[in-house]
Amino acid sequence: MDSCFRRNDITINMEDYKRFLKHFFATTAAILALIAAFNVIVDPYGIWGIIDLKGFNGTKNRVQSERMTKFYCVRRFMPENLIMGSSRVLSFEPKAMNRYVKGSTYNLALSGTCIRELYEYLEYIASRHKLGTVVLGIDLFTFNPVRNDLGKNIQVRTELERLRHRFYVKDFLDCALCYDAADKSVQTIRDSISNTSPHFDMYSGTMTWDTYKNELSRKGVSFVRGKIADRLEFFRTTNDLYGEESFRNPDSLKANFGYFVKIVELCRREGIDLRLYVSPVYVSHFELIYRCGLGTTYEALLRAMAQVTGYYDFSGRNSITTNVNYYWDSDHMRSELGRAIFARLFDDKNIRLPENFGVFVNRENVEAHLLKLRKDLAGPGNEKNASKGIVTATSNKKSPQKATIKNEDSANGG
Repeated sequence: MDSCFRRNDITINMEDYKRFLKHFFATTAAILALIAAFNVIVDPYGIWGIIDLKGFNGTKNRVQSERMTKFYCVRRFMPENLIMGSSRVLSFEPKAMNRYVKGSTYNLALSGTCIRELYEYLEYIASRHKLGTVVLGIDLFTFNPVRNDLGKNIQVRTELERLRHRFYVKDFLDCALCYDAADKSVQTIRDSISNTSPHFDMYSGTMTWDTYKNELSRKGVSFVRGKIADRLEFFRTTNDLYGEESFRNPDSLKANFGYFVKIVELCRREGIDLRLYVSPVYVSHFELIYRCGLGTTYEALLRAMAQVTGYYDFSGRNSITTNVNYYWDSDHMRSELGRAIFARLFDDKNIRLPENFGVFVNRENVEAHLLKLRKDLAGPGNEKNASKGIVTATSNKKSPQKATIKNEDSANGG
């Protein structure tokens, strides 16, 4: 009788245990569903776009990844035109470009990008909807072999994974079920209620630079000059920018120049109007390229590009690049400079531009153009040295007479 009681007792306890587990899992699932619904509705990273209300979730200052947000915005908005390049074009306003093109424009600038990543994003977008015009800013560092090595560039390798999946589970988990997303959702609501100025406008893809604007109003141009000095040191000492020893050899361009060729061929094949230009970095940044021993590589890149297609070169010493008021630091440009670049690219006669700002370069004039760059950099009295490929104004370094590069099949692979 006692054993029977014990068996019944055990049976009763097991039933209670099963009932407890059911309630536990049901409660847990309900809580996770509520958290997911809360995060999806508030959408702190701007990837869902279900609700967007001023005073509720309209200010998105808690973006986890610029690339993630822009990727989903482009998929959702399907713009007809793109502004592409590195963070140097983050201030370029799509509305300034819209006056020259048909349809909507999105700024798909990617901070710290590489030429391989730019190609993969363009190829992904062009395969999913029709593009009309693409304005692409070219920067030397995007061809750095270290930056394009996905074995070393973990950030780019990880971010490119979402282009390879129709539904990227990691993004769903990070944006819906993660505690950090819930915390960012709460902060997004607070920012929206207090009407905090957004640092990043996900609807246009541009950066507002409000922090820099506030500092500039307090400290004046000395703030920008300080940022220029910091930025120059950063580029000089960072391997995947200008610090990589192998990058001083123009042959280092061979492995990745094929991605540039692929961009041009893709646009030709798809009927995309590609407007290419070389970024007008501040003059001290341009000088740094030669001081770091990268002058030969830089000229080899411009020479190789000209063999593939024409482009505008805004770099070097000119009326704009010597004026600090067009920059936030040594290479990040203000929106006014973006408007000037658009005016030159689209031949806007209604906007007056300095004659020496923006030279159209092709295979016929590239050598004369490179000589002019060297002469301007060398300064008065050094023209003969510049014609020999020797820049002495700031670097006292010699550049080989001429370097060329050829495409390699390795650029077409992984």
